[in-house]
Amino acid sequence: MLVELQRAIPDDSRLQKAWNELVGHMDHPEVFHTYEWAKAASHAYGKSLQPWLLLAHEGSELAGVACLGIDSQNRASFLNGTTADYCDLVSRPENRPQLVETVFAELRRSGVEDVAFANLPEDSPTVAALSGVAASLGYHLSARTGYFCPRFSLGSAEQRKCLKDEIRKKKSYRYGINALARQGPITLTHLKTWHEIKPALPEFYVAHVARFLSKDRLSNIAHMERRVFLSELARLLSQSGWLALTQLRVNNVPIAWNYGFSFKGGWFYYQPTFDTKFEKYSPGVCLLSSMIVEACDSPSWLTFDLGLGAEGYKERFALGAPRRTLYVSLSRSGARHFREVARYQVAQMLKQSPRMEISVRNAIERIRAIRAGGANSQFLSSRQLLAKALSSRKETSFPESSQPALLESSALHSDHLVPIDFRVLAEAVMAREKDTEFQHQEPSGA
Repeated sequence: MLVELQRAIPDDSRLQKAWNELVGHMDHPEVFHTYEWAKAASHAYGKSLQPWLLLAHEGSELAGVACLGIDSQNRASFLNGTTADYCDLVSRPENRPQLVETVFAELRRSGVEDVAFANLPEDSPTVAALSGVAASLGYHLSARTGYFCPRFSLGSAEQRKCLKDEIRKKKSYRYGINALARQGPITLTHLKTWHEIKPALPEFYVAHVARFLSKDRLSNIAHMERRVFLSELARLLSQSGWLALTQLRVNNVPIAWNYGFSFKGGWFYYQPTFDTKFEKYSPGVCLLSSMIVEACDSPSWLTFDLGLGAEGYKERFALGAPRRTLYVSLSRSGARHFREVARYQVAQMLKQSPRMEISVRNAIERIRAIRAGGANSQFLSSRQLLAKALSSRKETSFPESSQPALLESSALHSDHLVPIDFRVLAEAVMAREKDTEFQHQEPSGA
């Protein structure tokens, strides 16, 4: 293989075409492996994770792609590791061992001794190839379970009919749909063009942050980098028809959303949310159920993937065995490898005692808060965050290059009293995300 190294994702239509064609030859093609995903991740997170792109050629043909990132401590990871549900090197399955060996030889030449691969599918040929590389190049390797990802095949026409009937019999679905139907017509709408998606994203962002705040949690969308990433990804993927912002509407008003993908015959349930005002009607269940029923009616959709995460509702829809992902770390330092393994084992022990785990997490959060804001820093609930946000009338603005603008909050910019709800709080949190009071909670996923 002839190797080409680049420290950026280039604007190159020929590379884009060859890269995505190679994704199509993988054992499990995923939208997360595409050129567009790498480009969006680099656009949003390139300042904290320097792209390290290896392109392997056989003659004039692109034979392999390793899209990694190097952090400030010179550690390598997948560039899309914090955004993608499945991460992998890109090549035909039979070329994977050679590509893995080439990647690690180049990483050693670049002075990189620590590598962490998150969300690597257990069934990927990369897993076996990594074991061989560790033995031959002197790396200490450890692998542990990352996530279990429910996914299922839609099957034959008869199987699809049975699946639809089973979903329609679910009590939560029937109750929610019937209750919502009494308020007006229900429709499932897929926004697929950038012209349609762009104006709908701010409302989706606010709904997602508000939903998490209602549970005293912080959505990852509260962070500007995440919103920039989702916006840029939508712009790029919509050009190929691979992204859909799905809305469940009542009286043509969106009450539930899924930012997801239609790729190589599969629907992907990536980042859903709903309007908290409709929570008693189980709008999330109604959205997911409606999407699966629609997928069953379309022969072009072969699989449905619920993605990573341990949300309880996924278990009610899971059919068959889930797909397991791994967290694989490799280090040329025995001491660093030992610390990595020991840290994980301690974390597992703490999980056996929820009370102890909570105590340790609280202690860590207090230390972080003290470091960030001094000894008087305190932990704030969602209600306290709201009071803190609304106590300041300082206007916050973002440059146009930041892309997704926030919705204007009447509570933040008006001299009149207005009703306070989690939507107002969500806008306030996004507007003041740099404040230490808003950073004590760990970013959360879907």
